[in-house]
Amino acid sequence: MSDRAKTIPELNALTAPVGGDLLIIEDVSANTTKKITVTDLSQNFPFNSNAQYVFSNTVIFEQLTESYLPIFQGDSTANATLGFDIQTGALGNFQANVNNYAFFYIVNVNTASQASADLTIYNDSWLGAQDKWIDLGISSSNYANASWTVAGPNEGYLYTANSSMAIGANNGSLYLFAGGTLAANRKATIAANGITITSNLTINAVFAGPPTTKASNAAGNPGEICWDASYIYVCTAANTWKRATLNTY
Repeated sequence: MSDRAKTIPELNALTAPVGGDLLIIEDVSANTTKKITVTDLSQNFPFNSNAQYVFSNTVIFEQLTESYLPIFQGDSTANATLGFDIQTGALGNFQANVNNYAFFYIVNVNTASQASADLTIYNDSWLGAQDKWIDLGISSSNYANASWTVAGPNEGYLYTANSSMAIGANNGSLYLFAGGTLAANRKATIAANGITITSNLTINAVFAGPPTTKASNAAGNPGEICWDASYIYVCTAANTWKRATLNTY
C-alpha cells in the first residue's frame, strides 16, 4: 500500500458502514478537514424530533436509517426535502419564506412540434397499462400534433386520461375567468347555491331538456323549464308551474 495520501476521489466507497468508520468533512471557511464517525451520526449528535441534526438553525443532515433517507436542505424557516419521508408519507417537501410567489420550476427548452413541459401524476396503473394519469402542462412555441388539437402552441392544459376528473372548491367558490386577472374578468362562478354566468352564453348545439308534462302544482323550483309535444312549462315559484301552448306555424 502506498504511503502517499489519497485524494478524496481516490478513497474507497463506504458500502457497509460500522461504528468506527470516519466521514470526512471539509471546513472551507477554516481551510481544514474534520471528521465524524458513523457512531457519531447514529448516537452522539442531537437529532431533533424530525430525525434531523440542526446546527445554528441549519439542518446539516438527516439521521441515517434504512427507511428514511431523504436529501434535506434548508433552515428553520424554509426547507426542501427530496426522498420518501416515512413519518409523513411525503415524497418531497418544499417550503419557502418569501414575499413573492413560490413556484416549482419545470422548463423544456426544446422548440420542436411535439415538445411540451408537463407535470404528470399516475396512479397504480403505472404498474400495468400506464393508461390513467392527470397532466398539467404547456405546449411548445411550435407545437403541432394532429391527435391533440384542443390546444395549440404556447397554450396550457389540464386533463386526465381514461378516467374522470373532479374540480371544485370545498366551502368556497370556483371561478372561471378570461381576458384578465381582475374580479371583473370572472365569466362564471360556481358556488354552493348555484352557477352564475356574468358574460354572454353562446350554445352551438341542441339545448335538450326533460320533455315532461307538468301539473300546475307539481314539485319544482323557480326557473326550471321543461316541455312536451303541446306545451312549454316554466316553474315560476315553488311547486307552481305555468305553461304556454306550442303552435305549428
